[in-house]
Amino acid sequence: MTALLNARALLGGRIDWQALPVVAELIGFDDIEQLIEGLLILQDVINAQASD
Repeated sequence: MTALLNARALLGGRIDWQALPVVAELIGFDDIEQLIEGLLILQDVINAQASD
């Protein structure tokens, strides 16, 4: 979870598709698909909390 939060922070709070490979390397994430899935879930949770 910490890696996902770090990735989100490095991406400026949004999913920047062009920056994902660089961010994945910076945080030591080997599986970019898993990173994308985690970021999308995190984004959904944050958006759901914001709309409550």
